[in-house]
Amino acid sequence: MDGTMIIHSLIVISFLNTQIVHSETQNPRIYYMHIKSDVKFRFATTLVISKVANSANASVEAHFEVTLPNAAFITEFVMEIDGQVYPGEINEKAKAKEKYDTAKEKGLSAGHVAQKPRHTNRFSVDVNVAAESIVTFNLTYQELLERVYEQYEHIIYVDPGQIVEDFQIDVYLQESRDITKVSVPPLRNDIISGTIEEKNAFAVIDRPTLKSATIHYAPTTDDQKQMSDQGISGLFVVQYDVQRKFDAGEVMVVDGYFVHFFAPEGLDPLPKDVLFILDVSGSMFGTKVAQQKSAMNSILKDLFEGDRFNIMLFDDDIDLWQQILMSANNKNKQNALQYVENMRTGGGKYIVKN
Repeated sequence: MDGTMIIHSLIVISFLNTQIVHSETQNPRIYYMHIKSDVKFRFATTLVISKVANSANASVEAHFEVTLPNAAFITEFVMEIDGQVYPGEINEKAKAKEKYDTAKEKGLSAGHVAQKPRHTNRFSVDVNVAAESIVTFNLTYQELLERVYEQYEHIIYVDPGQIVEDFQIDVYLQESRDITKVSVPPLRNDIISGTIEEKNAFAVIDRPTLKSATIHYAPTTDDQKQMSDQGISGLFVVQYDVQRKFDAGEVMVVDGYFVHFFAPEGLDPLPKDVLFILDVSGSMFGTKVAQQKSAMNSILKDLFEGDRFNIMLFDDDIDLWQQILMSANNKNKQNALQYVENMRTGGGKYIVKN
């Protein structure tokens, strides 16, 4: 672990991905999809361009679903219809839907973007494609990459739902320090991260300088058919790391904002104080509590001798394993593991079987 600060917090693990899904009712043809990412000093700006053609003599509605990384934010959304550019316009929800329905009834091209409740990183885009016309969908978003498992991962989820004639992904890396490694594993469909030794056969990596790299991924239509009848579907991942030195890292400042990169090698982790708060309400019955026990079994074993920890169960009430933080020695960790193993859920009250 690269962190060098004392942690008084909960540990939250989340999966970051970007997904572009085209699930059209009458299946307009996606003939062009280019994704370009500029990663400068671990800050990524990604542009997704998708062109949809409606060759029918009647208007057709296309539905796009876009899932962004939890930490990412959209900086621009633009539609281009028959050469005319229409920047995204933010309206009150009801008014936006009314405008979209009016344009749709007239057979015109229009788009309606809606944020799904409880999924703040997911947006849906309904596009009414006029007869014999082309609509270009442009989305730009940005995110700060995090270092996990001793490397940075830039993840793009692609799923056009069909074979795309002109498909490619280009990633440009530019760093202030030497890039020590760059790799692109095969497309994956799960949330497992870490180093994978296999390489993506269709990804071409070039190293113009020690501080830069380019990745080009452009499978042909035949290559896409070999993957599935619906073409490409999965996570496209670029993994890389930069040179680490025994120093205080780097501080970068832009317009009064700064970011401090600090992950020196060769240092022992400092002691942590950790409070694990576990939900044992009735809603956790069955699989959920089993997964919670499995996760705690792994986490407790990874605590260092100098760490201190405690466990709190909560439902209608709370219960502490110990009244004070306990040293993470083998005996205490074993006792904590037994405490977690005996943990049971209740219909409104926590239950710990003694």
